[in-house]
Amino acid sequence: MFNQAINKQESETLNVKEIAALSFLSYDSAFLINKELVISEFNNVKKILSDNLFGVFNNMVWHLILTQTSQVKLSRSMATLPATKNFESHLQVMRSYSIEHIFELINTSVIESETKHITKSFINQINCLVKSVIEEYFVRNLNDTEREVGFSFKKLINSIDEVKVDFPFYTLNDLNETPRVSLVSSLFRGQRYVYSFLENLLVLEGADEHEIIIVSPGFNLLQDCVLLAASDKYKKIKVFGLSYDPGIYNCWNHAIKNAKGTYISNANLDDRRHKDHVAELVAALDNSDALVAGSGIAVTDDEKQLNPIGYTTTDLINHFSGDFWYFSNDLPQGREFKSLEDFLSYKTNH
Repeated sequence: MFNQAINKQESETLNVKEIAALSFLSYDSAFLINKELVISEFNNVKKILSDNLFGVFNNMVWHLILTQTSQVKLSRSMATLPATKNFESHLQVMRSYSIEHIFELINTSVIESETKHITKSFINQINCLVKSVIEEYFVRNLNDTEREVGFSFKKLINSIDEVKVDFPFYTLNDLNETPRVSLVSSLFRGQRYVYSFLENLLVLEGADEHEIIIVSPGFNLLQDCVLLAASDKYKKIKVFGLSYDPGIYNCWNHAIKNAKGTYISNANLDDRRHKDHVAELVAALDNSDALVAGSGIAVTDDEKQLNPIGYTTTDLINHFSGDFWYFSNDLPQGREFKSLEDFLSYKTNH
């Protein structure tokens, strides 16, 4: 199933690039789509090639795999293509189906510019590869029957690993030896912040002793292209795909079972860490009998502040407009600092 996309440890599992390739190839008779989903999403699909069912449904598939999770499933089991006269029309639609329209979907998505660049690079290369493989097959001297039974995705699947996209970030902080810290996370429709989330974790102090373990339930092309590019570049990033969503805590448990670090910390998509955050917590645990370490948290609703930060405590007080949790009592006055007692009181009253 195509939402088992990322788990590279399973050789029979489809990967991100195969899914994009199959989305270009999918013929209208190969679709099985929930009626309510069609009704809810149809108005979001640009009405191009409206006289061709393939164009409409293929457009919908791209809209869904770019923006949703676990909404559409494909199988690589289809071994034949339509009869030649129909396939000529199919191929023409694929050629004329606007790659620019897919790019328009990407460009209008609320995501980071680096995510747009990575996803478009993957799709453009895969589009060229699919066309090349299909055209090579189509010009062979075969009769209609031979074409019906002779095509398989084998060459395409074998060629797909040649498609590579660089993760546009460079740091020497890759994992050197056995990790001391495992940063575990679950990403579900995380395309909006996935690039800066990874960037922040890659530049932490002591990052050459960190591994990043991400569980991705379902499939989302905008998110998972970034994860693929990053995990191809950095051995410290390990991504596991699940064909279903077992809930966030079971995803964390899955990540923890695969963790090799002495210490574990959950890394949330919408959190950003001070560059010294993990290193100071590790030092506190190394130098005490404590089993758990924590720190203060500054809360903001302003996504512009979700950048890799090296703020001092004073900077946080001046920069962030939200609440401050778990700070010590000797901090400057003028802002309200919330404690564990506040949290427990909130939980009791709500």
